[in-house]
Amino acid sequence: MLSTDQIANDVVASDPSLKEQLSSSFGQDIYDDLGVLDRPRLASIVFRDSEKLRKLNSLVHPHVLKILQKKIRNLPPRQRYPFIVVESALIFEAGLENFFDVVLLVHAPREIRVRRVRKTKGLTRKEFLARTRTQTPRLDAKRRAHFSISNGGSIKRLKVTVRLLDTLLSTLRQSFHK
Repeated sequence: MLSTDQIANDVVASDPSLKEQLSSSFGQDIYDDLGVLDRPRLASIVFRDSEKLRKLNSLVHPHVLKILQKKIRNLPPRQRYPFIVVESALIFEAGLENFFDVVLLVHAPREIRVRRVRKTKGLTRKEFLARTRTQTPRLDAKRRAHFSISNGGSIKRLKVTVRLLDTLLSTLRQSFHK
């Protein structure tokens, strides 16, 4: 599985020209003396101002897409895999839905997502809600995705759903490549 979030994290940490563009756009203090991005500082700037968030995305997304395309090209031949999975929270916001053959939306109720993000990223409820307000509304995303599955129940239920979807997509892929 490829993660656009991981690619974005890597590129903002390693690309000197992007680091300079980000510093120029959002202030020198978003990177510390060792050149490490202060993510909470940057988040506090961009998630309060939609224009600054658009600016951040316009700087980062082209790099992410370029690296994603390279990673996909460098994968072993496609016939060894039924499909390539790319995890991305901003497919619709970045206009990437046409880049993929199939878009799967994995969703969960808001309160479950709040708890999970608090546990995994340490975000407060307020910080989480500020970020999700900038995303495509869930109902719109559900309409635009080819498939939608709930991640609000048990792991066992999610695994069953994912296996069914895997079987369906694998079968469809085989029928198109005969």
